[in-house]
Amino acid sequence: MAALPAPAPQTPGALGPQRLAHRQQQLEWLASAVLRALGHEGGLSFRARHARAADGSALPWTAPHLRTEPADGLETWRAAADGLALRHGRNPSHRAAVHAAHVPDGTLARTLYEWFEQLRLEALVPESWPGVRHNLQRHFERWTLRYHDSPLIESQLGLLLFSVSQMVWSRLQRRAPPEEVVDTMEATRAGLHPLLGDALHQMSRNRQNPDAFAPASAHLALTVARLIQDAQAQAQRFPADRRVGRDGDFFLWLDDEADAEPVAALAPSGDSRTWQMHQGRYQVFTRQFDRTLSAAARVRAALLADYRNQLDRRLQTLSLPLPRLARQLEQALARPTDSGWISEQESGRIDGRLLTRVLSAPLDRRVFKQWTQPPRTDGALCLLMDCSGSMKAHAEPLALFAEICSRIAGMAQLPCEVLGFTTGGWNGGQARRHWLRAGRPPLPGRLAERQHLVFKDFGTRWQRARPAFASLLKLDLYREGLDGEAVAWATERLLARAESRRILLVVSDGCPMEAATQQQNDPFYLDNHLKACVRQALQQGVQVIGIGLGLDLSPFYPQHLALEPDKLLHTASLQALLQAIARPKWR
Repeated sequence: MAALPAPAPQTPGALGPQRLAHRQQQLEWLASAVLRALGHEGGLSFRARHARAADGSALPWTAPHLRTEPADGLETWRAAADGLALRHGRNPSHRAAVHAAHVPDGTLARTLYEWFEQLRLEALVPESWPGVRHNLQRHFERWTLRYHDSPLIESQLGLLLFSVSQMVWSRLQRRAPPEEVVDTMEATRAGLHPLLGDALHQMSRNRQNPDAFAPASAHLALTVARLIQDAQAQAQRFPADRRVGRDGDFFLWLDDEADAEPVAALAPSGDSRTWQMHQGRYQVFTRQFDRTLSAAARVRAALLADYRNQLDRRLQTLSLPLPRLARQLEQALARPTDSGWISEQESGRIDGRLLTRVLSAPLDRRVFKQWTQPPRTDGALCLLMDCSGSMKAHAEPLALFAEICSRIAGMAQLPCEVLGFTTGGWNGGQARRHWLRAGRPPLPGRLAERQHLVFKDFGTRWQRARPAFASLLKLDLYREGLDGEAVAWATERLLARAESRRILLVVSDGCPMEAATQQQNDPFYLDNHLKACVRQALQQGVQVIGIGLGLDLSPFYPQHLALEPDKLLHTASLQALLQAIARPKWR
């Protein structure tokens, strides 16, 4: 059993999708700080409405009342962070080994067992944390009233679950439930007491003793699970599918975390000893073999035409609302501009040049002038694509993505360029051979032929760049990646623009990787350089967004977006990208 939905929405306010996404991001940031501080675990965080461990894996919510929805406010997020910190942080009240030894069989019984343990921990918040105690008690009471006011309470199953939750919470907290709900559940509570009374008494008596609490809690969970199964058999109208409702709808989640949304793997990263030895200064052994090339010039004309035909056939299968997406982008970057006075208006300031019209045509009111400030797209966009070896698998969607982004930008009157980065050879190429001839000096820094590719510059219309986008299908273009230098290069090109908004989108499916450099330095040397380049770009006013193909790039890009490679060209993915662009700059 996953969720019992009920049409009792909370109004999230008049927030649009862009502001709603930014609001959730802020709430997740604040909840992450609370989770780390109370849990004494530096790796804990919230991302995509899920609590994450240090390795990026999702932590189980453990209790239906701690689940959050996009429309929830700061109080709910704070309570969720407080509750999860009690369970997943360094809390001496929770003895994981004892708890795990008594986990009952069955998904529903196990979920109830976890819920009861969470309620026990909330009842044992130390006196030195009065704010946490207050937050959790108030949150449970608010959750209780929402449940009570939903249509779920009118069914046998909904009333059963409601009554059990109130009985356990009341016994463990040693507080009466809210007065508004007592009469509703009184008859059900009286009927349940002969079945559940002994287990509830043992749980209340031993709430500070996990060795005695866990067996009683498991017994209660199994008993309630059997009662729920009996009620479900009699009430077939309750859905068994996993459904997610509209923002703000009340849900009673009874799933464990097995059905949680998939989480993109976290990009590995760490500290580089070589980077620290050089005091954060990036070393390059030689720039003699570095190149900046036109991508289309690297492919024979006949082969490029074949690639272009292949992309055109693929484009015909796509159905994307490009005009609507362009309008969204235009609105996100629009700024008012002074255009001057326009005459012959029916309101505004009197235009002295038209006063004679008052006498010659008294009924004509067009004797005013207005100062106009029409919106204009004020921004510049750079799409920077990783052309390392692992990106070969995504060559076609990457080429189509570049073209679609360019078309949307062109329709929105947004200056745009498309760049790529790779190396001129594998395993260092000519740069490494030059180092070998020089006697292999230690710690050479970057030891590769850097190759930057221009698919479309700011001065080229997207229509003329279409052959260049097709060059992404040439697979020997893809070698290794020096991400940090590419970000610095793209940032420099953006800073040369006069627009007030400068946006850099970096598309990648992995960490910086160049074999020769890593062998002669250490595995995280290029990682640390990328982080430094992103920080510098942000300080210079460039909005940098890391787009990870099946990968969470948060170790490198504070603003990031993880997309599944097979969904890169979906409308939802493009809309998510536009929402990310519309968010305020990260500093």
